Order: sequence, then C-alpha cells, then structure tokens
Amino acid sequence: MDKYSTRCTVTKVPFLSTLTVKNAEGKKRLSIRAWRLMTIALVHILFVLSYRADIQILEGDISGSRILGFHLTDAFMSFQVFAATHEFPINLIIGTATILLFYVLVGGRAFCGWVCPYTFLGEIGEKIHENLAAKKIIKRREFDPKWRYVFTALFIAMSFASSQLVFEIFSVTGIVSRFVIYGYFHAIWFAIFVLLVEIFYSRRGWCRYVCPIGATYSLLTRTNAVKVSWNKDRCDHCLVCIDTCLVPHDPRWGEYFRQEREILRDLLQDHGEIKIHHIGSTAVSGICAKPIVDILIECSDIAAAKQRLIEAGYLLMNESESRCSLNKGYTEAGFAERVFHVHLRNFGDTDETFFRDFLRANADIAAQYEALKLELCKRFEFDRDAYTAAKSEFVLKFTRIAKENSK
Repeated sequence: MDKYSTRCTVTKVPFLSTLTVKNAEGKKRLSIRAWRLMTIALVHILFVLSYRADIQILEGDISGSRILGFHLTDAFMSFQVFAATHEFPINLIIGTATILLFYVLVGGRAFCGWVCPYTFLGEIGEKIHENLAAKKIIKRREFDPKWRYVFTALFIAMSFASSQLVFEIFSVTGIVSRFVIYGYFHAIWFAIFVLLVEIFYSRRGWCRYVCPIGATYSLLTRTNAVKVSWNKDRCDHCLVCIDTCLVPHDPRWGEYFRQEREILRDLLQDHGEIKIHHIGSTAVSGICAKPIVDILIECSDIAAAKQRLIEAGYLLMNESESRCSLNKGYTEAGFAERVFHVHLRNFGDTDETFFRDFLRANADIAAQYEALKLELCKRFEFDRDAYTAAKSEFVLKFTRIAKENSK
C-alpha cells in the first residue's frame, strides 16, 4: 500500500496490498495489519501444536488456555462461569485477573485485533461489504455500538438463569478457534452465517454490535497504559489518518491560515472584493480536528476565482452552481505539512462562520461537539460521508441559534 503517491487507505485499496506499506523513501515494510494477522496465526499454531504434536507451550483454545502451565482464561468466559455456577474458583480468578491486567496495560482492543481468530474473516468480509456498498449493490447499515453491552448483560443473565455457558453456543470467536485447532464441527456454519450477514447487511455487525467479549475488553480502553497518539515531530504527512481519526488541536493551524490568507489575497487581488474566513474545527481553539485548514472565500465571481486558483496549483475537488471547493497540499510526492481546503462562495453564504463563532464563544458547546465527533469517528470509522451526515443535526441546530442571536 503506497499511501504517499495516492490517497490510499485500507478501504480504498486491494486487501492484500494492505499487508505492506511504503515509507516516504519508497521502501516496503510489513504493515500493522500484517503483524496482527501473523500474531493471530502464531497463537493458533501453538494451540494446534499442543493438540496435534503434544508440544505443550500454549494449550487449550481461545476461551481458556495454559501457557507453560500457567492458567489463562477469557474474562467473559469467567463471568459466565461465575454466573452459571454461583462459585468463584481460585484458579479461574487468578487466570482472569492475569488476562485483565495484561489488557489493562496494552489496551482491551488488542484482543480483537491481535488475538481473536474471527478478525481475519471479519476484515475480509468488511472489504467485500465496502466494495458492494460502493457499487450501490447493498446499503450500509449502522447501529448504536452500545447494543453490545445489552447483549453482554443478556448472555450473563441467561447463564445465571440456566446454569449453562449460553454464549459459548454462539461465540463466533470460540467456534472459529476450535475449528482451526480441532477440525470440522457443525457450529462453523453459524460463523459462516454471521460472516454473510456482515458482508450483505451490516459491516462488522457481530464485532460492533453483538460480541460480549469485545464489549468486556472495550471497558479497559480508557485505563490502558499503551495509547495511540499523534506525534507532531514524527508525522510524515501521509494524511491517511484523516480518514480514520481526529488529532488534538494544533495552535499552528491559526498561523497557517493567516499565511495562506495573504497568499490568496495576492492571487485574487484582481478579482474584486473578497472576504476570507478560517472555518471548521481547526478554527476553534481546544477541540480536536482533522489536520486540514478549511478556508471560506466570499467572492463575486466564483468561476474566475476558481480558474485563478487552479492556475496557481490548487486542485479542484468538487463544484456546484453556486459553490466550489479546492485543495492545496495534495502532491505527487506525498502530502505537504500544510493542507488546505478552500471553499469559494457567493457573498453571504457563510453559515460556517456563525457556527465557528458560536463554538468560540461557548466552550461547553464546543466540548459537546468534540465529544460527538469522537464518538461518530469510531462509529463511522471508514465512512466519512456517514460521519459528516451524522453530525449535521448538531451543526445545523447551533448554526440556527447563532444566526438568531446575531439579529
């Protein structure tokens, strides 16, 4: 995957190409996805060696195992046992505590990405789903991820009431793990059914809305010692992160805007009166944003201004009868340190400035907006159109309030 010469992200390139990445110098290396999948494979190779060749390094399966004789137990499996038997065996408590401590340190989601055997199938299914959705063959369906906590409570309640480990009947994670280790058994058809649902109905539906294992470990993500962060000094400006996450506010964005404003004024000095505004989240101090500076230009001749900017090297993104958007910073050699989206508008078409000013004047509303964006970024990780649409209600509501207050 060459993320420097094209706008490559996981959803926009062939699946196999995501197993390698090119750095800024053009050298290939294994991607994080490749390392994740190899780790999943290694874990299950050790399980298979234990069962088939009696090489006792890692015994058991993904639900319960022993590593060099030390017991390890999946946390949700243990909670089911506690609920079903009404007992608390000391070995189970020690094994569960060990696993929980590990994921507190490295992050609960590490299980889903680096250990769960269904991940490989789910990611292939996700790629197929995205391809079908892009061709309008199927519809994208999104639900509230909090449903997985409802299912978690439901399975625990059923275990308590029935004295059975009810979830193990349906656990796609356990089914796939045991299929790999022990061979064919009929339950694998349920896992295939789940995969088909994810392909044709809802992307990663099991993982995002049902799986209580992932739900249990997700509760540890806020306390884990290892966190993903954005390092300004080491950033090489590939901008792939723009499609998947937001970054903390950078005070340099305001200066980037002011410098670009002067460049735009010089370029458009022969095009009559113009007004240039810094808009978007990069214009609101203290809230996270995508690292792109949005600039709105009010002008009397959008077509002429567009042509002048294109001649100066700006790239046309989209246009309509009364609006036009261009970008600067997308280059054949990669992405520049400073990236701008420039929006040409008729005079008075400036709703974004009302919203910006309202957020600047109301820190509590700005904090609500940031929290909403972070939640939506997780829910619509690979669907930027859905992400934008979902936050529109909030934006329109407070834009309307801001315009009414300005009268």
